[in-house]
Amino acid sequence: MQPPLKPLPTGARRAGMFTATALLAGLAVGCQVGPLDGGDWHEWKETVTDYHRAQLERTRPARPLEEDPNDDVARFLAGRGRLEAVDKTSGPAAYAEQDPKLGNDLLGNPDSPRQEISLRQAVVAAMVTGLDARVARIDPVIADAKVEQARAAFDPLAYMETGVGRTNSVLPPGVSPGVSGVTRTDSASGKAGIKQKFAYGTLVDVSGELTSSHQKPSQYKIDSWYQSNLALQVTQPLLKGGGRDVNEAEINRAKVAAEIERARLRKTLIQTAADTAEAYWQLAYRRDEAAIREQLVARTRAMVKRLEPRLAHDVLGADISQVVARLSAREGDLAQSRAGLRENSDRLKRLLDDDRVS
Repeated sequence: MQPPLKPLPTGARRAGMFTATALLAGLAVGCQVGPLDGGDWHEWKETVTDYHRAQLERTRPARPLEEDPNDDVARFLAGRGRLEAVDKTSGPAAYAEQDPKLGNDLLGNPDSPRQEISLRQAVVAAMVTGLDARVARIDPVIADAKVEQARAAFDPLAYMETGVGRTNSVLPPGVSPGVSGVTRTDSASGKAGIKQKFAYGTLVDVSGELTSSHQKPSQYKIDSWYQSNLALQVTQPLLKGGGRDVNEAEINRAKVAAEIERARLRKTLIQTAADTAEAYWQLAYRRDEAAIREQLVARTRAMVKRLEPRLAHDVLGADISQVVARLSAREGDLAQSRAGLRENSDRLKRLLDDDRVS
């Protein structure tokens, strides 16, 4: 341990003061002119400096001061278990268990329900139930549907056509042997086929048609007959609309749009996670700030109550006015912290969009 500095005895201090006074008096009497009247100023200054240096030498300890490794504040506090107490009252975890008062909400309720949530839970909820994330996940689905829509242009198409008809004709006598007057012909037809467009623009159409006719009275030996037809049609554009690149342009454009939408979804999710983490830590900061300022206001109010009874004894009115002004400033800071706490809480709830924390 460092040796304490021993004060000079009372007699030594008085002797030193008497010597200094006598020396200054002797200097003043012995000088024909004063130090400010054009005398030997440098000699007078050196004499006074030497005297004070001699006095300092007398008060210097016998051996130089050495740093004691055991005289460390942190080690001193830790050795007596006081460091934990200091951290508990003013460290990062000092206000972890204190729940600051937020005041009335928009509906006028003083005690709003509160929901504890971790950072991981907040980020997951924002990316699953958040409005921005849900909207962003819809666009890639729409883009994929447009890709399938563009591919549908090359799907085979099956078609069918049916029709019925009746024809009344008047034949004069002698045109057809044995037939004269009104002749009625009933017909029914059906056509079915498949056509498909290929990537190079080729259009293939295969179809079959069947027609049934019935005539009464008939000019033939039979009054009913059938007629069938099978057709194959191939169309290949040579100039306009020909080539694989031209015909698949819509598909390629839809694929690129789908990739863009997926990239936007990823960007939105990353930004949502970053915004949620930022809002979470800002809310935690505002919560601790409000808790600290609540304690400051409470301590300042207690100080005002302690000082008011001492106004007529050892406390001035200006001192109390200064403390009251400080109390008003801290109350304004507390109101600002509570408003910021609610604002950050609402921001986090908007990002989460979860019924559990609404």
